[in-house]
Amino acid sequence: FNPTIHVLGMGTAGKYIAYSLAGLSHGPPVTLLMHRPLLMQQWHDEGAAIKVLINGEYHVQTGFHIESSSPIRREDPNQRFPGFGPNLEHSAEPPNTAIETLIVTTDVNTTLSALSSIKHRLRKSTTICLFQNGLGIIEKINETLFPDPHDRPTYVMGRMSHNLKSTDRNFTIVKNEAGEISFAKLAQ
Repeated sequence: FNPTIHVLGMGTAGKYIAYSLAGLSHGPPVTLLMHRPLLMQQWHDEGAAIKVLINGEYHVQTGFHIESSSPIRREDPNQRFPGFGPNLEHSAEPPNTAIETLIVTTDVNTTLSALSSIKHRLRKSTTICLFQNGLGIIEKINETLFPDPHDRPTYVMGRMSHNLKSTDRNFTIVKNEAGEISFAKLAQ
């Protein structure tokens, strides 16, 4: 069992959830899945941290891992992409390790393509927590990615009522008002 929680979707909800998980005193490791090399570079350029502005004060969480969530197009088959960060600890190449717990905060219109890029890492033992507005996404995921009911992951639907806002920095958000996070596990 891998205790790492992977977060797919770097909008305000994804960043806030990752920030909150990283702030737990004995929380699990958190890995941010990024789909573009530029986003990975911006992560390091902005200090490899998620910052949340609350009542005029910045709160910072670090210690995240990052991984590429999709293969990166090469101009030449022999082209290699550089690692990012100290000692090049993050590779732009996507890993193949299994994902046990995945939080998805992508826009509902991009969820299928985002999950398709990491489907090879998802197992029947995987729990996928979807934080999205929109109905029918689980049915679409099952139809497209997991047509065999015996191979489907466990689904949890999440809802968040925090009032969050983006900033001009990719990994800094503003929390205007505290809310709640609630979950509902769907039947297998």
